[in-house]
Amino acid sequence: MLEVLQQDDVTIQLVVKNAQWQSFLIFRDRLLENQKLVAACNQLKQDSQHLSMDKYR
Repeated sequence: MLEVLQQDDVTIQLVVKNAQWQSFLIFRDRLLENQKLVAACNQLKQDSQHLSMDKYR
């Protein structure tokens, strides 16, 4: 059961060390460190809007 003791908006994410999803955390960290990378990723998404999901992935 989840019990709220404070009104702060806090989220905690637990990840198994060396798990399959570790690469997403590394990618997230790189994005947080580099605004040019964020801009490049956003541009890639914009440029790929017309693609099917299979081609996009």
